[in-house]
Amino acid sequence: MRPIPRSPAEERESLLLEVEALKARLGALESLLADEITAKASLFRTVTEHQGRYVDLVESAPWIVTRVNGQGCYIDSNSYFARSLGRMTEDVLDQSVGSLGEGPAWTEAVSAFAASSLYRSEPCSVPVSVNGEERSFLLMMYRPKAGPSFTILALDQTERDQALARAEASAEDKAMFLAVMSHELRTPMNGVLGLAALLNDTDLDEEQADLVSTIEKTGTTLVRIINDVLDLSKAENGAMEFESAPFSVEVIVRSVVATLGATARQSSARIEAAFGEGLPQLVRGDQHRIQQVLTNLAGNALKFAPRGLVRVEVERGPDHAGEAALTFRVVDDGIGIEPSELDRLFEAFTQADSSVSRHYGGTGLGLTISKLLVEGMGGQLVARSTPGEGSTFEFTLSFQLAKSDPAEASPAIDAALPATGPMRVLVAEDNLVNQRVARGMLEILGHEVRVVSNGMEAVEAARGGEIDLILMDVNMPVLDGLEATRRIREAAGPEQGLPIVALTANAIEGDQQVCLDAGMDHYLPKPFAKDELAGAIQRVAARRSVG
Repeated sequence: MRPIPRSPAEERESLLLEVEALKARLGALESLLADEITAKASLFRTVTEHQGRYVDLVESAPWIVTRVNGQGCYIDSNSYFARSLGRMTEDVLDQSVGSLGEGPAWTEAVSAFAASSLYRSEPCSVPVSVNGEERSFLLMMYRPKAGPSFTILALDQTERDQALARAEASAEDKAMFLAVMSHELRTPMNGVLGLAALLNDTDLDEEQADLVSTIEKTGTTLVRIINDVLDLSKAENGAMEFESAPFSVEVIVRSVVATLGATARQSSARIEAAFGEGLPQLVRGDQHRIQQVLTNLAGNALKFAPRGLVRVEVERGPDHAGEAALTFRVVDDGIGIEPSELDRLFEAFTQADSSVSRHYGGTGLGLTISKLLVEGMGGQLVARSTPGEGSTFEFTLSFQLAKSDPAEASPAIDAALPATGPMRVLVAEDNLVNQRVARGMLEILGHEVRVVSNGMEAVEAARGGEIDLILMDVNMPVLDGLEATRRIREAAGPEQGLPIVALTANAIEGDQQVCLDAGMDHYLPKPFAKDELAGAIQRVAARRSVG
């Protein structure tokens, strides 16, 4: 069946409809194309902006950024690298690694990475010659994608190294200053306290005895401040060393209570010990540091609990990994601390109120040192307090259990040693006041005394015989005490075995070992009391008699 032919008008109408449809489709395509062009343009602008930022970042960065191709030539570089070599950027491109005066260490490190298949190098420090000056760079290299080319990043750490060196030098200068000041203060304090002790052994009336007692208390306070400053410096510098030896926790706590008993009685206060169940007989740790912390905390509590009660407690928590967890606690019913003051309680030279030091005394160092000591032993010192009701200071430490061997344990208080008879003692000391102190104490103890003023005279006197023991100062003219001791130990005669006790104002950590390494038998820092001197003589005499 044939289609019915359309009229010219119908044909025209049909064509107009097709044209309109095509125009609509073209409009849609035009809109879509415009949106695509706009998106592409926006993306291009974003990429261009990011690329510009990247280029600006690389160009302005204070470190080296460069790329090396498979032939070992620089194919890209920021201006910092070019300037470091005293060149323009275009002078660096296409140049071989090592041909621009970078230095052998740089060339070796870059060539080694180029020859490897590593994706990233380990950071390493290399010296680089920068405008004729050797500087230290932290060098890192990586391949962002497979291929022979790789990127080099190098950060100039010369300033950091120099700052670190200055900080270390400053710390050494501080330590040296403290060591010198400690020595210079301990030497006269030994004279002050020693002469006061000798004076106290004479016939005094009540007023005179009170004045001498005041001198002794004031001098002891000054020595405690010196020790606190030294401990704080060592703890802040990480130079504090901790022992690991068997000891009894109960003995330590009872020793602290006994030591502070007189202080408590003076303020009509009480101090007592309390022990939880299941405490181990012996543990391994630093008994002296723990005793120092407990003495600081309990002594501090007594200041703020007049006519009150201070209790030193120890209890055992759950063991962990074969170690005993012991919680030490010092509780008082004193004046308490305001909550706003707790946060800064452990800051050096800080007390809860500016009037505290005037009313109760102290430097504010005790709690700071205690906190640092506890942290050094792996614990944390915390404080809780209610104003008007009292305070609690607490820390927990983990200890290895020690064998219950009394011979192995180091007691907090030395066992009684057999008394020594009269001895012929040589005192090697250049300070006239300290000569007088040593002579006076030794004569009261019943010993025969001879005094020399330098190490050379001590060596000669030891060679001459008729000496049973030497008290040796370290810092002396002509020949110091360490070298004098070495010469005595190297002698062929009987003086080689003479007991030698160091009497020195060198009290920085490590000084004791220096004296022992030189051949001395014992170390007694100044200032020392008569009982301490007697104990040192007894110990070395007993050791030599056994040996």
